[in-house]
Amino acid sequence: MEKVSELKRVQSKGTFNELFKFELEFTDGTIGIIYRKTDEAKVHVGESYTYTINAKDTIKIIPEGKTYTGPNNYNTTNSTGPIANIQIKETESVRIAKSVAIKSATELGIAQGLELKEILETAKFMSDFIIKDN
Repeated sequence: MEKVSELKRVQSKGTFNELFKFELEFTDGTIGIIYRKTDEAKVHVGESYTYTINAKDTIKIIPEGKTYTGPNNYNTTNSTGPIANIQIKETESVRIAKSVAIKSATELGIAQGLELKEILETAKFMSDFIIKDN
């Protein structure tokens, strides 16, 4: 369960294996441990944090603007943004056809000085042609 609270105290608690341990205390009364690869806690007293805490009192700070969906998963986005619905609803061959079409249309558009709308229309035409032949 996600909680939001202001950080009241940070205290170094040594190491565990190769990780540095820090005890955190929040104004809502939660006390737990975070683990870091460096000797910096990377959290600041007086700041508010969204976090979860498990039965072993391990705290996971949730990055700002993200939602917690389970261990090591903060949302359904990748490094470039949300996962496109096309990847979920279509077969691999259709995704490949559309990818090839958009790449080809982009290269053609750059070479001929086309507007974005024209490039997208060309890509749709190309992908429809490729998919129809499958």
